[in-house]
Amino acid sequence: MQSERFSRPPRDAEALREQDADPHPAETAEKPNTANDFNPRRPKGPRRLHCNSQMEAREIRAYCAPSESVRTLLRTAIQQLGLSARAYDRLLKVARTIADLAGAEDIQTSHVAEAIQYRSLDRKYTGM
Repeated sequence: MQSERFSRPPRDAEALREQDADPHPAETAEKPNTANDFNPRRPKGPRRLHCNSQMEAREIRAYCAPSESVRTLLRTAIQQLGLSARAYDRLLKVARTIADLAGAEDIQTSHVAEAIQYRSLDRKYTGM
């Protein structure tokens, strides 16, 4: 399902063209002046994705577009569990994978609830 999804344009193709609203602090930090600005993690041109874990914020908005009920559940989890904005994206990626395994086209609240449970277990047993 992931290979098929990433081989065609997303439903929200505009999300891929948008600039991220708030760049990560590491991207805006002052960098030493180098003659070669090559960054192997950021290839030029469109990115080829192979699996959900490779998605970044822009791709998550395009391929995971959550419904209002899913967004509400995520907001509640973020507030009650004290999770970061980065955790929000990670939960959506895991929920997208759970939805894929269930054969669902869209992410549903049950998929997000399962992803939140995994996150809670991770925090319980690893202390993170």
